[in-house]
Amino acid sequence: MKKVVLISTVLLLVPLLTACKDEPRNPAGEYGGALMDSYEKARDAAGNADFELIKRAVQQFRGANGEYPESLEDLERFTGIEIDADRYEYDPRTGTITLR
Repeated sequence: MKKVVLISTVLLLVPLLTACKDEPRNPAGEYGGALMDSYEKARDAAGNADFELIKRAVQQFRGANGEYPESLEDLERFTGIEIDADRYEYDPRTGTITLR
């Protein structure tokens, strides 16, 4: 199985290495850059999903308790969701949460 993966990788990289004779290319660097871009986009999408989840959790806390949580730590205890408090600004008077 490892040989098949290695051979497939070599067969894919050879055309990339020889395709552009006028301008030197760095296919490994380009591939690494594309991977990093994909990772960052996925992380941002997950962060946005977490943000929406936390906003809904604040409203659920208010519905269950009649007031907004005093802190994000209170919200963590209520929901069981681990919240990175360094990523958010939270106002317990209004229940407003924003990304930092």
